[in-house]
Amino acid sequence: MPDGATGALRYRDLADPNAYLASLREASLPPAELEQLDDATLVREGLMLGLRTARGVELDALRARTGLDARAGRERALRRAVARGDVIDEPDRWVIPASRWLFADDIIARLF
Repeated sequence: MPDGATGALRYRDLADPNAYLASLREASLPPAELEQLDDATLVREGLMLGLRTARGVELDALRARTGLDARAGRERALRRAVARGDVIDEPDRWVIPASRWLFADDIIARLF
């Protein structure tokens, strides 16, 4: 496993419907593509998905899954997001206020 890899995999099934159905008939459905996800990627995805929810992203849970601190390297972007009212920075959680949800993609991209 590469450095920083967690054992988490992302896979994509066969894109061709005929090949997919043929594979089902043969009772073997191998993924068309496998990607090993490293811890940094899992942190970014955890932020991307968690910040799109009303509960936000739980930083301690993300650290427990990845071994990485989501704040590291994002301090400046976080300070700006908080100052603009884009993110609420709680001790163990980042939340995008409901009034800023329409801007979530931009906010998350700045923290990515």
